[in-house]
Amino acid sequence: FITGFEFYIRNNPIKECDPCTTNGTMKHLERLKKMVTWAYTNEWIDKDPFIVYKLRFKRHEMEFLDKDELARIEVRELENPMLRRVRDLFVFSCYTGLAYIDLVMLKPSNIMAGADGMQWIRTSRKKTEIPVNVPLLRPALAILKKVRASEDAARWETLFPKVSNQEMNR
Repeated sequence: FITGFEFYIRNNPIKECDPCTTNGTMKHLERLKKMVTWAYTNEWIDKDPFIVYKLRFKRHEMEFLDKDELARIEVRELENPMLRRVRDLFVFSCYTGLAYIDLVMLKPSNIMAGADGMQWIRTSRKKTEIPVNVPLLRPALAILKKVRASEDAARWETLFPKVSNQEMNR
């Protein structure tokens, strides 16, 4: 059944001319595996068929923005206020290494003065709960000052205005 389901996913695109890639197919099978494992754990099925089936994801090398590409994003004039917010969050993320969820949860209390005289972000990663200390480099500080200078910034509980993950991805 599993190999038949894999074949079906690969050969029956949800959208016309948009077949599921290997990793997309494996993601669907990974979800099925969770449900089958749950059924096996609850003794609703006698055997776990995924014991002999291995998910095979393809590893991809991530490409990173170079200095010039990041600079072009930073200076790009955007008319849409939401795009400007998204751009600021993205660039801030580039200079701090923090993930989207960690950025949108940052509060003013997470900014501290370090022994070196610099401003630092002290927080814990949402996904792993691992504490992190991140120096605020000049470009990140500039973005933070610009965002905090907004007339409605005093109403926010966080350092940045609310921007949904969907808006970020768009």
